[in-house]
Amino acid sequence: YGLRGNRLLLASLAFEVTLVLAIIYWPPLQGLFSTAAFESWVWIALLPMALIFWGLEEGRKLLARRKFLAAAPSS
Repeated sequence: YGLRGNRLLLASLAFEVTLVLAIIYWPPLQGLFSTAAFESWVWIALLPMALIFWGLEEGRKLLARRKFLAAAPSS
């Protein structure tokens, strides 16, 4: 378990991030997809939102685990 538990998932995530950054910042793909590079303030504004959603998801999973463990029959 943990962050390094699923190498295929990590590889696919790295590929996805690389592809998105290439579409945004690499001029041949910018023309193909009609994109433009973000200004730095956009990344600064997006980072807290990503962290908030990550924290909310982790909290949801924690509550689901607690509910599942509480409902499990004890031996």
